[in-house]
Amino acid sequence: MVRIPEERAAFSFLCELEGHFQIKEMVDSSYTPLSSVAASILKEEAGHFAHGVALMRAAAQTEASKNRAQAALERFYPLALDVFGRSDSRRAEAAVRWGLRKHTNAELRNLYKGEIASHINRLGYRVPEDDPLRRKFV
Repeated sequence: MVRIPEERAAFSFLCELEGHFQIKEMVDSSYTPLSSVAASILKEEAGHFAHGVALMRAAAQTEASKNRAQAALERFYPLALDVFGRSDSRRAEAAVRWGLRKHTNAELRNLYKGEIASHINRLGYRVPEDDPLRRKFV
């Protein structure tokens, strides 16, 4: 039996969806050079996330591998949430005002948390706590 690299699976699963959320913000950006390339990049990110889902599904095939994948989710989940940036970022608020993006960092993080939780649950894993390793960007 081939051992699935569970840390790679969890990282890809969590971070490719995070990237998808970030790029999706730019599809309708008021900055045309950004919006013109964002849609094609978004399709690529969707494929990357699907690969992460497939890896996590494969990791769930044995109890030992599933436990290692869950442990990797526990480690990477708080870090994935921090990638969205500070909740009180004035730059993020300005980007929304200027039409460069649709959501602030906190709003986008919360949207991500809802979607990734549904994927985690659907695959039979537990949604990790989000605060043990976080920098508290809340």
